[in-house]
Amino acid sequence: MKLSSFSTACCLLLGLLSPAAFAQVQITEFMASNTRTLADDYGDYSDWIEIYNDSQTPVNLYGWHLTDSAGNLSKWQFPSTNLPPKSYLMVFASNRNRRTPGAALHTNFELKASGEYLALVRPDGSIATQFSPEYPPQMPDVSFGFGTQAFSQTAITTGAVGRVKIPLDASLGRTWTSNDFDHASWAVATNGIGFGTNSGYAALIQSDVRAAMQHINGSAFLRLPFSYTNTTPPEQLTLRMKFDDGFAAWLNGAPAAAANAPVDPEWDSTATAFRPPASAMQFAEYDLTSLSGLLVTGANTLAIQGLNLTASDNSFLALAELAWNGVAYQSEGRYFVVRTPGSLNGTGAKDLGPILTFAGHFPNTPAANQSLIITCKVAQAFAPVTNLTLNWRVMFGVTNRTTLLDDGLHGDGTAGDGVYGAVIAPGNYTAGQMVRWHFTAADSLGRASRWPLFENPTETAE
Repeated sequence: MKLSSFSTACCLLLGLLSPAAFAQVQITEFMASNTRTLADDYGDYSDWIEIYNDSQTPVNLYGWHLTDSAGNLSKWQFPSTNLPPKSYLMVFASNRNRRTPGAALHTNFELKASGEYLALVRPDGSIATQFSPEYPPQMPDVSFGFGTQAFSQTAITTGAVGRVKIPLDASLGRTWTSNDFDHASWAVATNGIGFGTNSGYAALIQSDVRAAMQHINGSAFLRLPFSYTNTTPPEQLTLRMKFDDGFAAWLNGAPAAAANAPVDPEWDSTATAFRPPASAMQFAEYDLTSLSGLLVTGANTLAIQGLNLTASDNSFLALAELAWNGVAYQSEGRYFVVRTPGSLNGTGAKDLGPILTFAGHFPNTPAANQSLIITCKVAQAFAPVTNLTLNWRVMFGVTNRTTLLDDGLHGDGTAGDGVYGAVIAPGNYTAGQMVRWHFTAADSLGRASRWPLFENPTETAE
Protein backbone atom coordinates (compact mmCIF):
# COMPACT_ATOMS: atom_id res chain seq x y z
CA MET A 1 0.00 0.00 0.00
CA LYS A 2 1.38 3.44 -0.98
CA LEU A 3 1.34 6.15 1.67
CA SER A 4 1.64 9.87 1.15
CA SER A 5 0.37 13.21 2.37
CA PHE A 6 -2.11 15.13 0.24
CA SER A 7 -2.78 18.80 -0.25
CA THR A 8 -5.86 20.96 -0.04
CA ALA A 9 -6.21 24.70 0.05
CA CYS A 10 -4.44 26.12 3.09
CA CYS A 11 -6.39 28.58 5.21
CA LEU A 12 -4.22 30.56 7.64
CA LEU A 13 -5.76 33.47 9.52
CA LEU A 14 -2.88 35.79 10.14
CA GLY A 15 -1.82 39.27 11.18
CA LEU A 16 -0.24 41.81 8.83
CA LEU A 17 3.10 43.59 8.85
CA SER A 18 3.94 46.32 6.37
CA PRO A 19 7.70 46.89 6.03
CA ALA A 20 9.22 49.43 3.70
CA ALA A 21 9.36 48.70 -0.02
CA PHE A 22 12.16 46.42 -1.16
CA ALA A 23 15.45 47.68 -2.44
CA GLN A 24 18.28 46.24 -4.51
CA VAL A 25 19.69 44.65 -1.36
CA GLN A 26 17.25 43.65 1.36
CA ILE A 27 16.63 41.62 4.48
CA THR A 28 14.65 38.58 3.40
CA GLU A 29 14.60 36.41 6.53
CA PHE A 30 15.77 36.48 10.15
CA MET A 31 15.50 34.36 13.28
CA ALA A 32 15.27 35.97 16.72
CA SER A 33 15.06 32.71 18.71
CA ASN A 34 17.55 30.27 17.22
CA THR A 35 17.88 27.16 19.40
CA ARG A 36 18.80 24.45 16.89
CA THR A 37 18.38 25.77 13.33
CA LEU A 38 21.78 27.23 12.40
CA ALA A 39 25.04 27.18 14.34
CA ASP A 40 27.52 30.02 13.92
CA ASP A 41 31.30 29.68 13.54
CA TYR A 42 31.64 29.47 17.35
CA GLY A 43 29.24 26.54 17.50
CA ASP A 44 26.58 28.71 19.16
CA TYR A 45 23.01 29.08 18.00
CA SER A 46 23.01 32.84 17.58
CA ASP A 47 20.24 34.93 16.10
CA TRP A 48 20.73 35.46 12.37
CA ILE A 49 19.77 37.85 9.59
CA GLU A 50 19.68 36.92 5.90
CA ILE A 51 20.66 39.58 3.33
CA TYR A 52 19.80 39.14 -0.35
CA ASN A 53 21.05 40.94 -3.47
CA ASP A 54 18.08 40.99 -5.84
CA SER A 55 19.95 42.75 -8.64
CA GLN A 56 21.86 41.54 -11.69
CA THR A 57 25.14 43.09 -10.51
CA PRO A 58 27.39 42.57 -7.47
CA VAL A 59 27.08 45.04 -4.59
CA ASN A 60 29.85 46.03 -2.20
CA LEU A 61 28.22 46.33 1.23
CA TYR A 62 30.86 48.64 2.66
CA GLY A 63 29.02 51.52 4.31
CA TRP A 64 25.74 49.62 4.65
CA HIS A 65 24.40 49.14 8.17
CA LEU A 66 22.21 46.83 10.24
CA THR A 67 20.45 48.18 13.31
CA ASP A 68 17.90 47.28 15.94
CA SER A 69 17.39 50.92 16.89
CA ALA A 70 15.34 53.45 14.92
CA GLY A 71 17.32 56.17 16.71
CA ASN A 72 20.71 54.80 15.65
CA LEU A 73 20.66 53.77 12.01
CA SER A 74 24.43 53.23 11.85
CA LYS A 75 24.66 50.88 14.81
CA TRP A 76 26.58 48.12 12.97
CA GLN A 77 28.47 48.68 9.72
CA PHE A 78 29.30 46.04 7.11
CA PRO A 79 32.96 45.68 6.13
CA SER A 80 34.03 45.70 2.48
CA THR A 81 32.10 42.62 1.34
CA ASN A 82 31.00 41.85 -2.21
CA LEU A 83 27.55 40.28 -2.47
CA PRO A 84 27.14 38.67 -5.91
CA PRO A 85 23.88 39.04 -7.86
CA LYS A 86 21.02 36.78 -6.77
CA SER A 87 23.04 35.74 -3.73
CA TYR A 88 22.52 35.61 0.04
CA LEU A 89 24.72 36.63 2.96
CA MET A 90 24.14 35.40 6.51
CA VAL A 91 24.94 37.76 9.40
CA PHE A 92 24.79 36.50 12.99
CA ALA A 93 23.15 38.88 15.46
CA SER A 94 25.29 37.59 18.33
CA ASN A 95 26.56 40.82 19.93
CA ARG A 96 30.15 39.69 19.14
CA ASN A 97 30.75 42.59 16.70
CA ARG A 98 32.92 40.84 14.12
CA ARG A 99 33.53 42.75 10.87
CA THR A 100 36.42 40.89 9.21
CA PRO A 101 36.00 40.66 5.41
CA GLY A 102 35.77 37.05 4.28
CA ALA A 103 34.98 35.73 7.76
CA ALA A 104 31.62 35.11 9.40
CA LEU A 105 29.99 38.43 10.27
CA HIS A 106 28.53 39.17 13.71
CA THR A 107 26.61 42.31 14.69
CA ASN A 108 27.04 44.22 17.94
CA PHE A 109 23.46 43.49 18.97
CA GLU A 110 21.11 40.55 19.44
CA LEU A 111 17.49 40.23 18.39
CA LYS A 112 14.62 40.20 20.86
CA ALA A 113 12.12 37.36 20.49
CA SER A 114 9.47 39.66 21.98
CA GLY A 115 9.80 41.98 18.97
CA GLU A 116 11.79 45.12 18.18
CA TYR A 117 12.86 47.44 15.36
CA LEU A 118 15.14 45.95 12.68
CA ALA A 119 16.48 47.64 9.56
CA LEU A 120 19.02 47.43 6.76
CA VAL A 121 20.35 50.91 5.94
CA ARG A 122 22.07 52.09 2.76
CA PRO A 123 25.34 54.10 2.85
CA ASP A 124 23.39 57.33 2.26
CA GLY A 125 21.30 56.73 5.38
CA SER A 126 18.12 55.73 3.55
CA ILE A 127 16.22 52.60 4.59
CA ALA A 128 16.53 49.55 2.35
CA THR A 129 14.34 47.27 4.52
CA GLN A 130 12.77 47.87 7.90
CA PHE A 131 10.39 46.21 10.34
CA SER A 132 8.74 49.21 11.94
CA PRO A 133 7.82 50.06 14.60
CA GLU A 134 8.85 46.49 15.41
CA TYR A 135 8.52 42.94 14.13
CA PRO A 136 5.93 40.76 15.90
CA PRO A 137 6.75 38.23 18.67
CA GLN A 138 8.90 35.32 17.53
CA MET A 139 8.86 31.61 18.33
CA PRO A 140 11.89 29.29 18.80
CA ASP A 141 13.28 28.09 15.48
CA VAL A 142 10.56 29.78 13.46
CA SER A 143 11.99 32.43 11.15
CA PHE A 144 10.36 35.62 9.91
CA GLY A 145 10.74 37.62 6.72
CA PHE A 146 9.18 37.93 3.30
CA GLY A 147 7.37 35.20 1.42
CA THR A 148 7.84 34.49 -2.25
CA GLN A 149 5.31 34.26 -5.05
CA ALA A 150 5.66 32.75 -8.49
CA PHE A 151 4.97 35.07 -11.43
CA SER A 152 4.54 34.43 -15.12
CA GLN A 153 3.64 36.62 -18.06
CA THR A 154 3.42 36.32 -21.81
CA ALA A 155 4.82 39.66 -22.92
CA ILE A 156 4.33 39.09 -26.65
CA THR A 157 1.28 37.13 -27.71
CA THR A 158 -0.23 36.05 -30.99
CA GLY A 159 -2.03 39.12 -32.27
CA ALA A 160 0.32 41.64 -30.66
CA VAL A 161 0.80 44.82 -32.70
CA GLY A 162 4.21 45.48 -34.23
CA ARG A 163 5.83 46.88 -37.36
CA VAL A 164 6.98 45.07 -40.50
CA LYS A 165 9.25 45.95 -43.43
CA ILE A 166 10.39 43.99 -46.46
CA PRO A 167 13.87 45.44 -47.03
CA LEU A 168 14.89 46.41 -50.57
CA ASP A 169 18.59 47.02 -49.83
CA ALA A 170 21.24 46.78 -47.11
CA SER A 171 20.90 50.37 -45.89
CA LEU A 172 19.46 49.43 -42.49
CA GLY A 173 22.32 47.11 -41.60
CA ARG A 174 21.56 45.73 -38.13
CA THR A 175 20.30 49.05 -36.70
CA TRP A 176 16.69 47.93 -37.05
CA THR A 177 17.12 45.34 -34.27
CA SER A 178 17.94 47.88 -31.54
CA ASN A 179 15.43 48.96 -28.92
CA ASP A 180 15.65 52.66 -29.78
CA PHE A 181 15.28 52.27 -33.57
CA ASP A 182 12.55 54.52 -34.99
CA HIS A 183 10.15 52.29 -36.96
CA ALA A 184 7.39 54.88 -37.41
CA SER A 185 7.66 54.67 -41.20
CA TRP A 186 7.22 50.88 -41.23
CA ALA A 187 3.86 49.26 -41.92
CA VAL A 188 1.75 48.35 -38.89
CA ALA A 189 1.49 44.58 -38.55
CA THR A 190 -0.17 42.09 -36.25
CA ASN A 191 2.04 39.32 -34.89
CA GLY A 192 1.66 36.34 -37.18
CA ILE A 193 2.93 37.54 -40.56
CA GLY A 194 3.08 35.43 -43.69
CA PHE A 195 1.15 34.05 -46.65
CA GLY A 196 0.20 30.71 -48.16
CA THR A 197 -2.72 28.51 -49.14
CA ASN A 198 -2.32 25.99 -46.31
CA SER A 199 -5.53 26.09 -44.25
CA GLY A 200 -3.53 25.82 -41.04
CA TYR A 201 -1.54 28.93 -41.96
CA ALA A 202 -4.73 30.91 -42.55
CA ALA A 203 -5.61 30.65 -38.87
CA LEU A 204 -2.14 31.87 -37.83
CA ILE A 205 -1.49 34.69 -40.31
CA GLN A 206 -2.73 38.02 -38.98
CA SER A 207 -0.88 40.21 -41.49
CA ASP A 208 -0.53 39.01 -45.08
CA VAL A 209 2.78 40.12 -46.61
CA ARG A 210 2.56 38.24 -49.92
CA ALA A 211 2.25 41.36 -52.10
CA ALA A 212 5.26 43.04 -50.50
CA MET A 213 7.46 39.95 -50.20
CA GLN A 214 6.88 37.16 -52.74
CA HIS A 215 9.22 37.31 -55.74
CA ILE A 216 10.89 40.34 -54.10
CA ASN A 217 12.81 39.20 -51.03
CA GLY A 218 13.19 36.02 -48.98
CA SER A 219 13.49 38.09 -45.76
CA ALA A 220 10.97 40.05 -43.74
CA PHE A 221 11.86 42.31 -40.78
CA LEU A 222 9.40 42.27 -37.87
CA ARG A 223 9.66 44.44 -34.73
CA LEU A 224 7.51 43.56 -31.72
CA PRO A 225 7.64 46.11 -28.87
CA PHE A 226 6.74 45.01 -25.36
CA SER A 227 6.81 46.42 -21.85
CA TYR A 228 8.71 45.01 -18.89
CA THR A 229 7.63 46.19 -15.44
CA ASN A 230 8.75 43.40 -13.07
CA THR A 231 11.11 44.60 -10.36
CA THR A 232 12.61 41.10 -10.14
CA PRO A 233 14.42 39.67 -13.21
CA PRO A 234 12.79 36.47 -14.49
CA GLU A 235 14.11 33.07 -13.53
CA GLN A 236 13.31 31.89 -17.06
CA LEU A 237 12.82 33.74 -20.33
CA THR A 238 11.42 31.78 -23.26
CA LEU A 239 10.95 32.59 -26.95
CA ARG A 240 8.36 30.48 -28.79
CA MET A 241 8.35 30.53 -32.59
CA LYS A 242 6.15 29.20 -35.38
CA PHE A 243 8.07 29.70 -38.63
CA ASP A 244 8.35 28.72 -42.28
CA ASP A 245 11.20 28.24 -43.12
CA GLY A 246 13.73 29.97 -40.83
CA PHE A 247 14.29 32.99 -38.58
CA ALA A 248 16.83 34.98 -36.59
CA ALA A 249 15.83 36.93 -33.47
CA TRP A 250 17.36 39.78 -31.46
CA LEU A 251 16.43 41.07 -28.00
CA ASN A 252 17.06 44.80 -27.66
CA GLY A 253 19.68 44.48 -30.41
CA ALA A 254 21.49 41.40 -29.04
CA PRO A 255 21.39 38.08 -30.94
CA ALA A 256 18.89 35.83 -29.16
CA ALA A 257 17.97 32.75 -31.21
CA ALA A 258 17.95 31.40 -34.75
CA ALA A 259 16.89 28.35 -36.76
CA ASN A 260 17.54 27.46 -40.40
CA ALA A 261 19.39 30.78 -40.67
CA PRO A 262 22.82 31.86 -41.91
CA VAL A 263 25.34 32.67 -39.18
CA ASP A 264 25.16 36.36 -40.06
CA PRO A 265 21.97 37.02 -42.05
CA GLU A 266 22.05 39.67 -44.77
CA TRP A 267 19.07 41.87 -45.69
CA ASP A 268 18.02 39.39 -48.39
CA SER A 269 19.05 36.10 -46.77
CA THR A 270 16.90 33.01 -47.21
CA ALA A 271 16.40 29.97 -44.98
CA THR A 272 19.12 27.34 -45.04
CA ALA A 273 16.65 24.42 -44.87
CA PHE A 274 13.05 23.56 -45.66
CA ARG A 275 10.60 23.38 -42.73
CA PRO A 276 7.51 21.24 -43.36
CA PRO A 277 4.15 22.97 -42.72
CA ALA A 278 3.23 20.43 -40.02
CA SER A 279 6.33 21.51 -38.05
CA ALA A 280 5.97 25.18 -38.93
CA MET A 281 2.57 25.36 -37.22
CA GLN A 282 3.94 24.03 -33.92
CA PHE A 283 5.79 26.23 -31.44
CA ALA A 284 9.53 25.65 -31.13
CA GLU A 285 10.92 26.92 -27.83
CA TYR A 286 14.22 28.74 -27.23
CA ASP A 287 15.65 29.49 -23.79
CA LEU A 288 16.70 33.15 -23.53
CA THR A 289 17.23 33.17 -19.78
CA SER A 290 20.90 34.10 -20.17
CA LEU A 291 19.73 37.32 -21.89
CA SER A 292 17.26 38.37 -19.18
CA GLY A 293 19.75 41.00 -18.01
CA LEU A 294 19.12 42.86 -21.28
CA LEU A 295 15.53 43.62 -20.26
CA VAL A 296 14.98 47.20 -19.17
CA THR A 297 12.12 48.66 -17.17
CA GLY A 298 9.66 50.07 -19.67
CA ALA A 299 9.90 49.65 -23.45
CA ASN A 300 11.78 46.69 -24.99
CA THR A 301 11.88 45.20 -28.49
CA LEU A 302 12.00 41.71 -29.95
CA ALA A 303 13.21 41.87 -33.55
CA ILE A 304 12.59 38.94 -35.91
CA GLN A 305 14.03 38.38 -39.38
CA GLY A 306 11.73 35.83 -40.96
CA LEU A 307 13.40 33.74 -43.65
CA ASN A 308 11.64 32.03 -46.56
CA LEU A 309 13.24 29.17 -48.47
CA THR A 310 13.41 31.34 -51.61
CA ALA A 311 12.05 34.75 -52.56
CA SER A 312 9.54 33.00 -54.84
CA ASP A 313 8.37 30.32 -52.41
CA ASN A 314 4.58 30.12 -52.09
CA SER A 315 4.34 29.99 -48.28
CA PHE A 316 5.89 31.92 -45.41
CA LEU A 317 5.24 32.28 -41.67
CA ALA A 318 6.77 34.12 -38.71
CA LEU A 319 4.92 34.20 -35.40
CA ALA A 320 6.63 34.89 -32.07
CA GLU A 321 5.67 34.68 -28.42
CA LEU A 322 7.86 35.83 -25.54
CA ALA A 323 7.17 34.71 -21.97
CA TRP A 324 8.90 34.88 -18.64
CA ASN A 325 8.39 33.38 -15.21
CA GLY A 326 10.15 33.47 -11.90
CA VAL A 327 9.80 34.00 -8.17
CA ALA A 328 9.56 37.39 -6.48
CA TYR A 329 9.77 38.39 -2.83
CA GLN A 330 6.61 40.00 -1.48
CA SER A 331 6.41 43.05 0.80
CA GLU A 332 4.48 41.43 3.63
CA GLY A 333 6.00 39.91 6.74
CA ARG A 334 5.53 36.14 7.14
CA TYR A 335 6.46 33.39 9.60
CA PHE A 336 8.38 30.35 8.30
CA VAL A 337 8.10 27.03 10.08
CA VAL A 338 10.20 25.74 7.18
CA ARG A 339 13.13 28.13 7.57
CA THR A 340 15.60 28.58 4.72
CA PRO A 341 18.73 30.47 5.82
CA GLY A 342 20.85 31.29 2.77
CA SER A 343 18.28 30.22 0.19
CA LEU A 344 14.93 31.16 -1.34
CA ASN A 345 12.04 31.53 1.09
CA GLY A 346 8.76 29.70 0.73
CA THR A 347 5.35 31.31 0.98
CA GLY A 348 5.21 31.39 4.79
CA ALA A 349 2.25 32.30 6.99
CA LYS A 350 0.98 35.73 8.01
CA ASP A 351 0.33 34.61 11.55
CA LEU A 352 1.26 31.56 13.52
CA GLY A 353 -1.18 28.89 14.61
CA PRO A 354 -0.11 25.61 16.25
CA ILE A 355 3.29 24.41 15.07
CA LEU A 356 3.08 20.96 13.48
CA THR A 357 6.24 18.90 12.91
CA PHE A 358 7.66 15.36 12.86
CA ALA A 359 4.72 13.64 11.20
CA GLY A 360 5.01 9.87 10.96
CA HIS A 361 3.13 6.61 10.50
CA PHE A 362 3.43 2.95 11.47
CA PRO A 363 3.85 0.39 10.06
CA ASN A 364 5.66 1.68 7.00
CA THR A 365 3.71 -0.63 4.67
CA PRO A 366 0.74 -2.06 6.53
CA ALA A 367 -0.98 -5.24 5.47
CA ALA A 368 -4.69 -5.16 4.71
CA ASN A 369 -5.47 -6.51 8.20
CA GLN A 370 -3.22 -4.05 10.08
CA SER A 371 -4.19 -0.72 11.63
CA LEU A 372 -2.39 2.36 10.32
CA ILE A 373 -1.17 4.65 13.11
CA ILE A 374 -0.60 8.30 12.17
CA THR A 375 1.31 10.65 14.49
CA CYS A 376 2.20 14.35 14.55
CA LYS A 377 4.07 16.51 17.06
CA VAL A 378 2.18 19.68 18.01
CA ALA A 379 3.32 22.75 19.94
CA GLN A 380 1.41 25.91 20.69
CA ALA A 381 2.63 29.16 19.22
CA PHE A 382 0.81 32.10 20.79
CA ALA A 383 -2.24 30.33 22.20
CA PRO A 384 -3.16 26.84 23.49
CA VAL A 385 -3.94 24.15 20.94
CA THR A 386 -7.65 23.30 20.90
CA ASN A 387 -7.79 20.55 18.29
CA LEU A 388 -5.75 18.55 15.80
CA THR A 389 -7.45 16.77 12.92
CA LEU A 390 -6.25 14.04 10.59
CA ASN A 391 -7.77 14.54 7.14
CA TRP A 392 -7.41 11.29 5.22
CA ARG A 393 -8.73 9.50 2.19
CA VAL A 394 -8.25 6.16 0.49
CA MET A 395 -7.35 6.46 -3.17
CA PHE A 396 -9.56 9.24 -4.58
CA GLY A 397 -12.51 8.69 -2.26
CA VAL A 398 -14.14 11.06 0.20
CA THR A 399 -12.08 12.87 2.82
CA ASN A 400 -12.48 11.48 6.33
CA ARG A 401 -11.70 13.50 9.46
CA THR A 402 -10.37 11.92 12.63
CA THR A 403 -9.33 13.74 15.81
CA LEU A 404 -5.76 13.07 16.92
CA LEU A 405 -5.22 12.65 20.66
CA ASP A 406 -2.26 12.88 23.04
CA ASP A 407 -3.56 10.35 25.58
CA GLY A 408 -1.11 7.50 25.15
CA LEU A 409 -3.86 5.27 23.72
CA HIS A 410 -3.67 6.05 19.99
CA GLY A 411 -0.13 5.08 19.08
CA ASP A 412 1.08 8.48 20.28
CA GLY A 413 3.53 7.27 22.93
CA THR A 414 3.42 8.88 26.35
CA ALA A 415 0.34 10.90 27.24
CA GLY A 416 0.90 14.64 27.33
CA ASP A 417 4.25 14.60 25.47
CA GLY A 418 3.05 16.74 22.56
CA VAL A 419 2.89 13.83 20.12
CA TYR A 420 -0.67 13.18 18.96
CA GLY A 421 -1.93 10.03 17.28
CA ALA A 422 -4.89 8.59 15.39
CA VAL A 423 -5.68 5.09 14.18
CA ILE A 424 -7.12 4.16 10.79
CA ALA A 425 -8.62 0.71 11.30
CA PRO A 426 -8.17 -2.16 8.84
CA GLY A 427 -11.12 -2.58 6.53
CA ASN A 428 -10.89 1.00 5.33
CA TYR A 429 -8.34 -0.03 2.70
CA THR A 430 -7.23 -3.08 0.79
CA ALA A 431 -3.85 -4.27 -0.46
CA GLY A 432 -2.34 -1.99 -3.10
CA GLN A 433 -4.51 1.03 -2.29
CA MET A 434 -3.09 4.46 -1.54
CA VAL A 435 -3.85 6.26 1.73
CA ARG A 436 -3.20 10.01 1.83
CA TRP A 437 -3.46 12.52 4.65
CA HIS A 438 -2.68 15.95 6.00
CA PHE A 439 -3.12 17.58 9.41
CA THR A 440 -5.03 20.70 10.40
CA ALA A 441 -4.92 22.36 13.81
CA ALA A 442 -6.41 25.35 15.58
CA ASP A 443 -5.69 27.30 18.75
CA SER A 444 -7.92 29.09 21.24
CA LEU A 445 -7.64 32.36 19.30
CA GLY A 446 -8.97 30.72 16.13
CA ARG A 447 -5.62 30.64 14.35
CA ALA A 448 -5.28 27.65 12.06
CA SER A 449 -2.33 25.78 10.57
CA ARG A 450 -1.65 22.64 8.58
CA TRP A 451 1.03 20.11 7.71
CA PRO A 452 2.60 19.41 5.32
CA LEU A 453 3.33 22.90 4.11
CA PHE A 454 3.99 23.57 0.45
CA GLU A 455 6.65 26.22 0.85
CA ASN A 456 8.28 26.13 -2.59
CA PRO A 457 6.24 28.42 -4.84
CA THR A 458 7.12 26.65 -8.07
CA GLU A 459 8.10 23.04 -7.37
CA THR A 460 5.64 21.21 -5.12
CA ALA A 461 3.49 18.12 -5.32
CA GLU A 462 0.55 20.44 -4.66
